[in-house]
Amino acid sequence: MRFGRRLPLQKPFRIQDGYIAVPEGPGLGIEVNEEALIERSYQGDWDTPRLSYVDGSFAEW
Repeated sequence: MRFGRRLPLQKPFRIQDGYIAVPEGPGLGIEVNEEALIERSYQGDWDTPRLSYVDGSFAEW
């Protein structure tokens, strides 16, 4: 465990010569740690940011 939390992958990516080595498992080659993802999930209320200019008109982001 790093920083007191479980990693979202069962086996972290392997760095080889400064690059992430291509995983060799089936499919994408990774196995997700679902419990770790649940720990990190955000249960709060979130809304798309609404940006506006000083004159009150809306801006795209």
